[in-house]
Amino acid sequence: MSPDDRSSVTLGTNLEVHHSPKLSVAYASVPELSGLDPSDPYRSVIECSYTGNLETLDGRLFTKEKAPKPRNRPDFYASHKADRRIYNGKTFRRAGTGRSYSTCGLTVFTAACSDPACSSPPQPIPRTCGRYDCPECYHSAIHRMATRSSDRINSYPDEFREETGLGAGRQKHMVIALDPKKWTRERCISDAGKAMMKHVDAALRYAAKDGFYAFEAIIHLQRRQHKDGTCCERDNCELPADQHIWVWGPHVHAVGYGHFMATAELHNAKHEKGRQIGRPMFDDVNLIQVKEAEGQDRDAYATLYYLGTHASIFYHAEGDKAGKQASKLIKHLGFVSPSIYRQTREGNHCSVKSCDCGQPIKVYAAKADKSPDRSIDYGPQLDRRPIYSYRFNHRKLAAWMRDRDRLGRLWIARRARAMLDGCRRHRQIPYPEGDRDGVRSPDGGIPHDRFSKSVLSE
Repeated sequence: MSPDDRSSVTLGTNLEVHHSPKLSVAYASVPELSGLDPSDPYRSVIECSYTGNLETLDGRLFTKEKAPKPRNRPDFYASHKADRRIYNGKTFRRAGTGRSYSTCGLTVFTAACSDPACSSPPQPIPRTCGRYDCPECYHSAIHRMATRSSDRINSYPDEFREETGLGAGRQKHMVIALDPKKWTRERCISDAGKAMMKHVDAALRYAAKDGFYAFEAIIHLQRRQHKDGTCCERDNCELPADQHIWVWGPHVHAVGYGHFMATAELHNAKHEKGRQIGRPMFDDVNLIQVKEAEGQDRDAYATLYYLGTHASIFYHAEGDKAGKQASKLIKHLGFVSPSIYRQTREGNHCSVKSCDCGQPIKVYAAKADKSPDRSIDYGPQLDRRPIYSYRFNHRKLAAWMRDRDRLGRLWIARRARAMLDGCRRHRQIPYPEGDRDGVRSPDGGIPHDRFSKSVLSE
């Protein structure tokens, strides 16, 4: 048959079976296929153009497979589908909600007392990958982070007093809550939280007394609530886990030092220059201080560790950096930022761990039941504690010391102005005539040097 006649032939009803390495499929038999050589490229064109359902030799129904659609969102944890979207090539995950490796949590070693007659139970030592999103290893990663950050914030008052002669105050736990209507998912995730933290840092700088604040901060993009819509404010809630859901609610937890104005005073802050002059600056920010129980001091390590267990970590979702962390978990704000207060690890303090009976603890190979195999001894178990040294940026600290009095007076003036604006707004007290254009005359009225009759007549 000539090539010109091939286009006018219709498919018949007879079937011819062709065997494939993957699946035996019955293709429609037409004169072209029966007369063509199996290696002829036209045979593959006819076969691939068939779009109907075909029966295989074992009676199953075979449909032409479609190419899988590329997924543009991660599926590692159960949450609202909008929280799993990718914005500008980035996404976020809560700690411990990713995927673990095959070796994560695998017990290879076991620590036990060197005395076989000791009744202390052995402690398995699992393998860890050190990732914050790993369901098996995120506790060890957060422990390492909390240890380093708590040492930084606990040693700060002594270092600051030695450098400046001033006290840093009492350690506080602050919550900086943002308006979820203004700080949407796209706005927070697209730049890995940079704009969010910049806004929080500006709000703390404005509200801090003398311009001093030093905090270790962790971002939370979600908050937990009950399925019926009520807020869950307790860590040890009596309701089961399946009665809780995570909803969008960006906020920042900060542990450190500083004294701030009230939230109502912060909301009355206005832009003093630029195109947005006169508009509110931080009406979308709420400052909340978490109070300790009566007679209880703040434990920086315990607080940071707990906050890290459900922190939000940003990751790259596209490109060559897909799967890599896009920002650090801990943010240094104010006078503990690396440009002012630098932390350097000098080494480790190592000591041999001892059992309650007084004998040293050794590391052995683990059996299948995680019990120690005392025939394979890897030596004593060491307790390694990092040693850090700190150094201030003297130039920036001296500049702040010179402006400290001015910043203190400015802070008092801002509070007074904010309280006065709040009273006027709530009680409808009229503004003085001299305040309409931002110029105050000695008697509180219209300044005569600017609005005299001679000037107005001209």
